[in-house]
Amino acid sequence: MDRRRETLRRRTGFLIRMFRLQKHGTVRLIVGFGKEFQPTCFDTLGGTYRFNWHLEDDYWNDNPASVEDPVYNLGLKKESWVPDTGRFIMMHEYAAFPWNIDGMILVTSWHGASNPGQLFDPSTIKGDRDKLIAPTLFVDGHSQQCDFTAIIKKNPRRGLERGKDWMWYKPLN
Repeated sequence: MDRRRETLRRRTGFLIRMFRLQKHGTVRLIVGFGKEFQPTCFDTLGGTYRFNWHLEDDYWNDNPASVEDPVYNLGLKKESWVPDTGRFIMMHEYAAFPWNIDGMILVTSWHGASNPGQLFDPSTIKGDRDKLIAPTLFVDGHSQQCDFTAIIKKNPRRGLERGKDWMWYKPLN
């Protein structure tokens, strides 16, 4: 099987498995239009994963700017735009992502959590003992569990900063 077909098979197989894994869970993430993803993200949105395109407010309102394209990010880009395909996140779960809803940062723990779907804000996330872990798909086609706990807990407003194994955006420079 040639490289392109193998990459497509791996990407597609990953997504199909992940959609099935999450179908029965509930993530209580309240989005800007005031609708909870209930009974599940899958039931509300048709999936539990999000393409890495629009970054949260704290990235597109940077002054001075630090991100090359915070509005579309990976969206509408050629693979050559990505600085490191093995580290650049292509798809991620709604959980373990720091959402900025009207200026308030909210994040949900899921995998391995004692209370999956629990919603946290900056004042409560630091006291939570659960990890913010999520299966993540990268531009090069591989997937892995990523532990975003340290970065999100350090500064929830800047929870999309680079980690050892991942990057969410292309820096401006």
